[in-house]
Amino acid sequence: GSEMCIRDRPEAMDGLSLVQITDMHTRGYDAAEREVRSVLEAGCDLVLCTGDSCWQTRIGNPLVDTPAFEAGRQSGFSREGLTFAPRTAAAVQVWRQLLSGLRFPLGIYAISGNHDSPELLEALPTIGICVLYNETVLLNEHLQLCGLNGASRMGCDIPTALSNADADRFTIGMTHFPETATALAAAGVNLILAGHTHGGQICLPGGRPLTTHSQCGYDYVAGLYRFGENLLYTSRGVGYS
Repeated sequence: GSEMCIRDRPEAMDGLSLVQITDMHTRGYDAAEREVRSVLEAGCDLVLCTGDSCWQTRIGNPLVDTPAFEAGRQSGFSREGLTFAPRTAAAVQVWRQLLSGLRFPLGIYAISGNHDSPELLEALPTIGICVLYNETVLLNEHLQLCGLNGASRMGCDIPTALSNADADRFTIGMTHFPETATALAAAGVNLILAGHTHGGQICLPGGRPLTTHSQCGYDYVAGLYRFGENLLYTSRGVGYS
């Protein structure tokens, strides 16, 4: 865990603890998921998931693999000429196990990532996770939470997400894509949490990324960044894809 010192924060935030979970790409409750559970069991005030809970397999290309494409159409969704089948049931079951018997004073919130299925997002509220779709919600009298829809970059609507925000409250922002952070910071979001990059999808020894699947290249690939008085933290995530 990391401690952050943020200027001009409300005194009520002193000692606030939150856990960010991102990019599990889970195929079942395994070693990585058990480690997440141990972190949650240690206790925190707030749990935030910044997308990509689902593991997703590529079913086929309609131009070269028609039988596979037709079979996958029933359980997947299309993007960029391919059909993908996310393992929704596995992700829901893992979330049930992660949260079983635990309570968090400020709640559990999630946004979509580009690998998450609509069915997962519909299921999460049934197990106590509030999903945010380009909106801001009040956590307490001093703190609010903004969540961007991360199903795709085109789905991230910052003006809509902040349309009901209170400029006098400290704002935490959740985004799957770190390239949205500059706009969120400019709009007054104090602490931004992102994922997606995995710290580099492919890295050289020593951690130097060759590709990040991010529209900001090697910027904001992992760790803590500052925009004036506002902060971005990009997590490397739990799993891989």
